[in-house]
Amino acid sequence: MAESINMDLFWLVRMPLVDPYFFLELEREDGRWKRLLLVGSLEFMRAKIQAKNCTVLNYEDYFKNLGTQEMVRVIKQLLKEHHYRGALEVHPLTPIAVVERLREEGARVQVGKLPWYEGRIAKTKKEVGYILQVQGHVKDVLGLVRERLIHATIKHGLIVEKGKPLTSEDVRSFIEFELFKRGCASWDTIVSSGAQAAVPHHLGSGPLRAHTSIIFDIYPYSRETGYFSDMTRTFVKGTPPQLFLRMYEAVLEGQELGIAMVREGADGKDIHTAIKKRFSEKGFKTDLAKCRGFIHGTGHGLGLLCHEPPARINQNSYPLPEGLVTSVEPGLYYPDEELGVRLEDLVQVTKTGCRNLTKYSKRLKDVIIP
Repeated sequence: MAESINMDLFWLVRMPLVDPYFFLELEREDGRWKRLLLVGSLEFMRAKIQAKNCTVLNYEDYFKNLGTQEMVRVIKQLLKEHHYRGALEVHPLTPIAVVERLREEGARVQVGKLPWYEGRIAKTKKEVGYILQVQGHVKDVLGLVRERLIHATIKHGLIVEKGKPLTSEDVRSFIEFELFKRGCASWDTIVSSGAQAAVPHHLGSGPLRAHTSIIFDIYPYSRETGYFSDMTRTFVKGTPPQLFLRMYEAVLEGQELGIAMVREGADGKDIHTAIKKRFSEKGFKTDLAKCRGFIHGTGHGLGLLCHEPPARINQNSYPLPEGLVTSVEPGLYYPDEELGVRLEDLVQVTKTGCRNLTKYSKRLKDVIIP
């Protein structure tokens, strides 16, 4: 859903809109907002029933009265009806063709910034409940994957199930189907092993390798509420190399350090820098030019989008606000050694610290499967 609709609008009106629409917000003299949602006949009755916080209009009526089917002319008419002559601030995701047509019609247009609605940043108790529900499904499904790895065997360095090599594609399809059965949608789930696990966003392909890292990065959303979750764990089937053990312990320590630093007002840059420094102290230096070490940010905001702006925990300064839900997901990657490790939890920022929303084990004895 998040791939095809404007989630700022969905957050406000609580209705997914895919067919053509236009949403107009006008500030009134008393400081309150007049919000108009224009849809066609196909969506008009549904919008009248489902859309919240707005007045629903059928733009077909305006097409008929104005003798045109051009939406820009309808917008001009609405502005005239509401005696508005000021500049128009458009959402950053507004199609450029619409912006250009407004300018051709003489409108003064400026592009706004994200977050469009500041209220989206801090998550309510209900929103956190939606996230926890999906995260619980991820926990359950990853548990099923772990059971399959427990019952699998190892042959010629590959993980084998029922006499055939178990592949990234097999496990990815299994995860996404199990999540679908639980009311979630998921795509491009990362199931990567060996050299592929040393590339952070490699989806993984082919047979899963034994005695090396397998990264599972799972980020579905609820088909009912639209809210995402995000969890990453790193497993090994077989006997891990000593370097993996050192990497895993360093990543776990780095993540625990980062989570301990999260609180209202803490600067994401300081958290990221502290984790990077800890890695270096433990012998894991970063070389971005060679794609080695800790080569990505520590975290991102999450809600109706998996990567929800403006929150980031990385090399850029960003004071964490109370109520924000963010990931904390440090990782280490060494392509020459064909090893990668990443751990990801979701936390909600509080005044004095954070609440961890992820309950799946990270203990070595649970991620190493004989």
